[in-house]
Amino acid sequence: MSVLPLDSFHSPQFPTEILEKIINEYWALPLSARERISFMRDSMLVNSTWMSLYMRASCTDVHIPNSRYAFKLISIFQGGSTIYNRLAPDLHDTLCRSITFRRDFKSGPIEMSMYTITRFLSKTPQGINRLPYLRRFSFELVDQTLNAVFPISNIIPIHFPSNVTTLEVLFYYLPSTLSCHQSMKEALLNVMPSRLTGGSLPCIHTLRVYGAGAGAMRDLVRACTHLRVYDSDVSILELPKRLQLGMQRHSFGCTSEEALEDLRTYQARIAAQAALEDIINMKIKML
Repeated sequence: MSVLPLDSFHSPQFPTEILEKIINEYWALPLSARERISFMRDSMLVNSTWMSLYMRASCTDVHIPNSRYAFKLISIFQGGSTIYNRLAPDLHDTLCRSITFRRDFKSGPIEMSMYTITRFLSKTPQGINRLPYLRRFSFELVDQTLNAVFPISNIIPIHFPSNVTTLEVLFYYLPSTLSCHQSMKEALLNVMPSRLTGGSLPCIHTLRVYGAGAGAMRDLVRACTHLRVYDSDVSILELPKRLQLGMQRHSFGCTSEEALEDLRTYQARIAAQAALEDIINMKIKML
């Protein structure tokens, strides 16, 4: 593995260990798309020590702040970056353990970034093991639903690499939403479905999800049929209750015309809830 030299014409004022801690801890924060892009750009301009430490951190836990960077990352994988080719040609394959996708109001759509990465990994020529240590996909969603990742209108299925066994979905809310009790209640009791279907994420063994609406929780649990570890702010016992509240709220919130139009969908959701409860009961026995 090639590594960057740790010396520089401009010597750091702090020991390398302290700089490494600063970079790693900052990189692990849930930065906005704009903040992360600025840090990525500036870190390549400080000095060789900082750049070396940054490259190690960013290759270990990859963050994709927007769809444009997803294509840039593919270019790096394919040898299209002069600086990575010269200083760290195999750093991603050696270190990468997670990829995080972010969706906020500055990042643009997230599903294209995910499709680009998953398709590239699935189309890697035989005999070339890309990102062999990749184990986790993470999604940071700001004032978004699960449809930001799995759009209901998307007809192209997205298949996770088989070595990705952990899924993390973190929902964040703007202060304006957090300060409004009604808005937060609507977000957490949202039962609208996503593109995820039952059994569509069979390789996921660990699911970590926080801040999700009831419908998102339902879809994620149903998709991960081989779940072994469940980590959430909503217990698996509490989920059916939240789903019931959400469906009641959705039903009562409709006008008479909307209720008639949604009747068939609502009945399907009731059936889905019954199926979910069976799945949950089965998983409880496994825990």
